[in-house]
Amino acid sequence: MTCYLPKDLSVCVSSGQAIFLDVARDRYFRLPPAQDAVARTLIEGGEACDEDICALRELGVLADSSKEARPFVAVRTPVPECSLLEERDGGSSRPSLRLIAETAWALAQAQRQLKRKGLKRTLDRLAMRKQRALAGAEAPANAICALARSFHATRRLVPLNPVCLRDSVAMLSFLLRRNITASLVIGVKAQPFAAHCWVQRDGVVFNCPLEYAAMFTPIRIV
Repeated sequence: MTCYLPKDLSVCVSSGQAIFLDVARDRYFRLPPAQDAVARTLIEGGEACDEDICALRELGVLADSSKEARPFVAVRTPVPECSLLEERDGGSSRPSLRLIAETAWALAQAQRQLKRKGLKRTLDRLAMRKQRALAGAEAPANAICALARSFHATRRLVPLNPVCLRDSVAMLSFLLRRNITASLVIGVKAQPFAAHCWVQRDGVVFNCPLEYAAMFTPIRIV
């Protein structure tokens, strides 16, 4: 029997534990040990008895039908192979005032959206914008990397403390305005629990050191 996650839930397995993200409620959670074992079995493609299925459904982690739901599997994304922050680009020009202003505006907009709209609506909007961008022609890979580097360099000039989710939403918005697609990746680790967010395209991480991104298991990808 095929099982489905409610549309607002994502799941991954980290350190042998199933971790869920509910974007509608902006919260992470785990299941009791017995139900955690069943969930991991389903994620790995195994089957569960009706009693265990009912228990997961009562906990709200199984959808009643496949409508507006997703298969009960962990998300997958290309394994990060390198980070733009650790590559020498040879550029030393100072960002323009226009670019600094645009970056500051993107950060302010991201912060406002997350506060007023919440995580779910912010991610849904990014997903819709990404679909529209996919319909257009994209710049060459080297130009895309150059734009991502320029955003990161300019971000350091904006006097706001780093916040991975807000900064990643702002960077992806900056790229989408130029018809450039990338993925916003939310990752978690179980022991000790922590969550992190970064922007990635294929195996290239745009705004996070490679070693740090590799510590987290992706749980939601936009």
